[in-house]
Amino acid sequence: MKESMCNVPAVILAGGMGKRLGSLTAETPKPLIRVANSPIIVRQLAELRLAGVNTILVSTGYRAELLMEELLDGSNFGVDIYYSHEDTPLGRGGGIKKALSGIGGNWEYAIVRNGDNLTFNLDFENLLEFHKKNNALVTAVVARRSAAESLGYGLIETDENLRIKSFKEKPKSIEGDSSVLINAGIYIISRKVVGLFPDIGDHEVGLFPSLASDGNLYGYPIEEWLTVDTPEDLERAEDIIKRK
Repeated sequence: MKESMCNVPAVILAGGMGKRLGSLTAETPKPLIRVANSPIIVRQLAELRLAGVNTILVSTGYRAELLMEELLDGSNFGVDIYYSHEDTPLGRGGGIKKALSGIGGNWEYAIVRNGDNLTFNLDFENLLEFHKKNNALVTAVVARRSAAESLGYGLIETDENLRIKSFKEKPKSIEGDSSVLINAGIYIISRKVVGLFPDIGDHEVGLFPSLASDGNLYGYPIEEWLTVDTPEDLERAEDIIKRK
């Protein structure tokens, strides 16, 4: 167990419906979709546990009972799991605020990740040290993708020190053919910024552009990352895991 991560809780945002996966999520929450015979969220739990994280709060909404039946208290996965349920959708920003506001204890930093993304070599300990070194309020993991692959994601521009200069939420078109940095949906969040998240709505619309303007938002680049939004993404994830 990595001692530096023991007091770092994690939140997994697992409340979305995953409509773009069609019939696969008609009765199943997206984080329980299986990739190479293992649910996405179980793969995330294993990755967090390997990093030394042992307290995980799952933010639930759609078909929450199925997630709770699968994960229980987390003991089968070597972690302690708690739940933050949304009776009505709060948006990702509202879900983050509700979940982090419910975590007690003496923590300074938390990991937050969307419940539909996969990483394959992310060093969470190094991510935390990067966040601390820059005295950031939020550090967003970012991935470089082609312009064509980047539609539907928050676009990020950084300076030479990886301080995020601009954060544009999900543009409908991107000029040019060059690669861009996109938001990977994984964050380190300092406790003192939790109150700035919206009660309802998306943190990427107002809060993150504001933090970028004030110089308090940093980007941590990774290469191996995938979000499972469509059946094609699911096939791609299966192929990557089979090659590992």
